[in-house]
Amino acid sequence: KKVSLAEPYSNEKAVLAARLSGLMAVAFSTISTEMNLPLGGYGVMGICNDISGFIDFAVNGKTAAYPLFTTGRYMSHFIRCMIELKDNLKLCTSANITTSMDKAVNGVEKLIYTIANIESDLHLSPSMAQNSIERYRASYPEIYFQETADSMKILDEIYDMYRSI
Repeated sequence: KKVSLAEPYSNEKAVLAARLSGLMAVAFSTISTEMNLPLGGYGVMGICNDISGFIDFAVNGKTAAYPLFTTGRYMSHFIRCMIELKDNLKLCTSANITTSMDKAVNGVEKLIYTIANIESDLHLSPSMAQNSIERYRASYPEIYFQETADSMKILDEIYDMYRSI
């Protein structure tokens, strides 16, 4: 049985995912320290399912992770932190300290784009309904509980309503 929401990564994509994970850890650690967040920001900043969704989106341009509970407040801090990190990495690159920093700069740019463009399931708008419903279905491909079946029915009704607008 499939146990991952992401498609298997090639070796190159796996290395990119590991690099992005490290960059995200730097940003989330910085933000949680600056804001004195409990548990390193786990929960309030979306450090759980969201991070796997961010990485998958940055690597593949889409994700099937559901739910994504990002909040604009913390994602704005994340983008600010990533921009600062990118500027510092570019200083290293321009000083010819190492050319491997180019990959890190590219990774930061991917993460900035991801955070600016990934959808949130907390604030579902009509334009995001289809994607959210598709990710929900990918997360629950087999229905074991009545609550899941009821949720699917409600999501289908919402999707039909939004599609008719």
